Amino acid sequence: MGRTFSPLKGPSYRTFKNSLPPPRKKRSSEEELIPSAFLFDSGISLVLRKRLHCTICDAHIGAYLGLKDMDIEHPLLKVLACSKCTLKYHYLDFPLNVDGRDIRCRWCTNSSKEESPLRYCNYCPFAFCEMCIYRNLPLDELASNKNNWICFVCNVKDLWPSRAVLWALRVLIDTNLALKEEKKWSTDQSTCCKNKVSKQRRIVPMSQA
Repeated sequence: MGRTFSPLKGPSYRTFKNSLPPPRKKRSSEEELIPSAFLFDSGISLVLRKRLHCTICDAHIGAYLGLKDMDIEHPLLKVLACSKCTLKYHYLDFPLNVDGRDIRCRWCTNSSKEESPLRYCNYCPFAFCEMCIYRNLPLDELASNKNNWICFVCNVKDLWPSRAVLWALRVLIDTNLALKEEKKWSTDQSTCCKNKVSKQRRIVPMSQA
């Protein structure tokens, strides 16, 4: 049947970490700045050429000053996510199966499906669906050993590039706010989805939805 885990509610990892076998060494926040600096060493504005989409629903987010007042950070993974998805995540419970493992993906909150089965971590109760892995990470992540797979909470290094995008976007927004570039940055400055209608339907604060 495999390893069982204590019941867990919500996205917190701290409640059960002491009862688990030691995972791979976690990286410090200082180490995360290394890939951030590497990805944007030619200028922080390079983030405007990245694919600025929600990592959960794939909606276009873009880059404009209105994002400053919006929750665009995945509550667990600290990557880019739209305000609607983050709000849903905050209010959703994560029930466990009889083995003490998640029945929902910790990235998108969806249950296991035939076209997107859950991948279970070997070190904690967390599970992630293969669609989220396919959409947000290199293809070789799906090919990694399913029987000894380590999730993105136990081994956060795989999320460094995605976290770097969110970090750079926030820095760029704060910088242009300080420079009082409100007029220019009131519209989407990203080149992502430049010629698509979906770009015009950018995310809005929940109070305006």
